[in-house]
Amino acid sequence: GVTVRWMRGLDATSSVPLAALAPLLPADIATTDHADPELARAELFRRAYDHLERSIGPSDVVYVDDAHLLDELSGGVIAALVTAGAIRAVMSLRAGSDSANAVAGLVRSDVAETVTLGPLDETDLDVVLYRVLPGPIDDASVRRLAAASVGRPGLLRDVVESSQATGALVSIDGVWQLVSDPTSSRSAQWPPEGLSDAAIDGTQQLSLLPPLAVDDAIRLLGDDVVDELDRAKLLAVDDAGDRLTLADPLLIGRVVSSIGPLRRRRLERDLPNALDGLTRDPAVGARLVTWRVEQGAEVDQARALELAWSALFAGDFASADALVAVVDAERHPAATALSAELAFGRSQWDLAQERFAAVPVDDVDDLVAALVLRRRASVAFEQFGDLTQADRIMDGADRRSPFVARALATRRLSLLALAGRYDDLLAASVGVEAPSGVARIELLISLATASLGRLELDDAMIACEESLDLLSTVPTVWRAASRDGIVTLQCTVHYQRGDLAAATALVRRELPVGRRTALGFLPAIAAEIELESGRPRSAREMVRASVSTSRRTDFPQYLGLCESIDARARHELDGAVALDGAIDAAEEASRSAIGLLGWRLRVSWGDLLHRVGRWSEAVPVLLASADDAGAVGARLAEADLLTKAATIDHTGETAERVASRVADLVDRFEGAFWPLRADETRARAGREPLAEIADRYEALGFHARAAACRRH
Repeated sequence: GVTVRWMRGLDATSSVPLAALAPLLPADIATTDHADPELARAELFRRAYDHLERSIGPSDVVYVDDAHLLDELSGGVIAALVTAGAIRAVMSLRAGSDSANAVAGLVRSDVAETVTLGPLDETDLDVVLYRVLPGPIDDASVRRLAAASVGRPGLLRDVVESSQATGALVSIDGVWQLVSDPTSSRSAQWPPEGLSDAAIDGTQQLSLLPPLAVDDAIRLLGDDVVDELDRAKLLAVDDAGDRLTLADPLLIGRVVSSIGPLRRRRLERDLPNALDGLTRDPAVGARLVTWRVEQGAEVDQARALELAWSALFAGDFASADALVAVVDAERHPAATALSAELAFGRSQWDLAQERFAAVPVDDVDDLVAALVLRRRASVAFEQFGDLTQADRIMDGADRRSPFVARALATRRLSLLALAGRYDDLLAASVGVEAPSGVARIELLISLATASLGRLELDDAMIACEESLDLLSTVPTVWRAASRDGIVTLQCTVHYQRGDLAAATALVRRELPVGRRTALGFLPAIAAEIELESGRPRSAREMVRASVSTSRRTDFPQYLGLCESIDARARHELDGAVALDGAIDAAEEASRSAIGLLGWRLRVSWGDLLHRVGRWSEAVPVLLASADDAGAVGARLAEADLLTKAATIDHTGETAERVASRVADLVDRFEGAFWPLRADETRARAGREPLAEIADRYEALGFHARAAACRRH
């Protein structure tokens, strides 16, 4: 419903006044009688500003591509119009750009809202390529292009176009495939004409090393070499602006393959000495230690293990792998714990369980012992649903030291939260000390889960917000899962309060379509929100990546839930879709799932049975599960299971039985959503029309529930 006025910054015209704005301005606007350059510029600025203010209407949007490359005058005019509120604009700027133009300055002000885009993942790339290439592309080629482009759209475009031009990417029977190694413009033109020998040598050194801190790279190569490589556009700096590497992975591969064997051996011998004491970066340390081992040199194993832990905490699994491989686990048993943690981080659950079991906890320090015992307990609960066994693992070990006691106490709380035993959790939390870091975040997430489960929504949100504030204080490797857990809780709070708009906004920001997460609850609640909002196609997109990820791991904990939601979305889109397979899978998964996951599975399973007219099979299970939930303080699950049973029982008998019970629960709930659900249950029990209930759901944005009430 808007008109887009499009303009673009170009490197070639960045010195030409009003070049970017030329398509939006009359041809004679640059005419001026002023001889003084500054007065002439002022006159041009005023004319361009006045013309655009008059010609761009309130329903127009100005889109500025590559705003960091705008000529100075165009940037000044656009920034002034935006600041004055005269136009609406959407602009793209390259991350890390050091442009000083006025548009780039908006990023540092509070005038514009800034959204930083992360790398595209394989699902995103698949969507982009499907729209760009005339036909689908096979999975193996998507994975190779994802690695070659490191998720950067500009580099992806270069790789796709170069690979098509060289015949590496071709269409076979309508499906695009890489039939040879992909190429990029930089890798195909290595070395570029005019590059000095010193710059070529520097490029070879960078190709063999992980990304270096910018200052370390300058100390290693020298200012002149770094400047020359930068001018040749052969360097890339990460989004934080503090690490430097070659511009794309294909260029790295091309440079490495161009190094002769003797030259490479010499570099691998000399670089450890050149970088010794220069950097404590674990990724660089891993590479240097590996080279020394290959050369038969003695390696300080304690130092290698220290670097390996640093790499793990930074989320650099490849470096941690390389470092722990050179450590004798007999002499350093913490190495086995690190190997187990790497397997756990990769969702290799059986291998992780085996390695954690092999760690002699009496022979490691408290930090490692706590980590191992916590993981053993988690595997016992999450893989086998055995909370008693998890308790046995931790029992007694908490007397080892106050540190270990605190670490195991917070893990007990998190397992009680997953089991939905909120009354026990709150009783056990009294006196638990978790002053800072990961332990504090874990305690807050557990308390937020219990508050949400009891439908004390304000308390849940307060704990979530404190947890988010603490995330920057913990190692990188633990941030992603914690953040996903917190966001799941926040989305659920908004949803249960009846604020679908806030829930949707949070989902769109934190879980863009295609993003993968190890925590299946996040895409599940996101898809539920989309279904309630009447967007089944979007719901399918939300769970698609989670379903494919779960199927590839040997521990598909959330697969049943996400598949059942996917089946519901498909049925919304096409009522003829067969659901028997999804029903059987959801029932099978619900048998072994306990706590929150089990209750969510049973609600989704009941919905599927309702859709095929087998509602009577679900009602007894839903009512029994509601009793179980109520017995452990899970009021939200109890109310959800009861109202689902009342909704799908066509006879109204169940609604009559549970209406007063639901009303008693809802009396303590916050927000507009649950009183409305209680009113719906009462109306069904009294065989009353649901038109007024449907209107109230519609007003809250619950379009699917409104439609179901009208159908009733």
